[in-house]
Amino acid sequence: MTAVPWRRTRNGGRHPNPVMDEWTRAADEVLLPRIDEAESHPRPANVGITYVEQEYDALAEEQTAAWPAEGERAARPFQVQARAQDAVVVADLFLLREYE
Repeated sequence: MTAVPWRRTRNGGRHPNPVMDEWTRAADEVLLPRIDEAESHPRPANVGITYVEQEYDALAEEQTAAWPAEGERAARPFQVQARAQDAVVVADLFLLREYE
């Protein structure tokens, strides 16, 4: 089930976006050939590693380095918020010790 973007009319009603209707009709007209049989064959021993495989390997290494960096960037605001609570915790612990 796909979501249909809606557009508001001047009288406050809603109706489907006509551009999306056109895209949907165009997509429905695309015919994909049916694949009855799919086969795979092992690489012959005399074929070495291609430059495309080397490129994909390099991209994979780059992605594995980038993913933790993206996680660190996403976590940064929460780390800042948590560090802001450190002073409050220290003050509370001091007051609790003084109360005893």
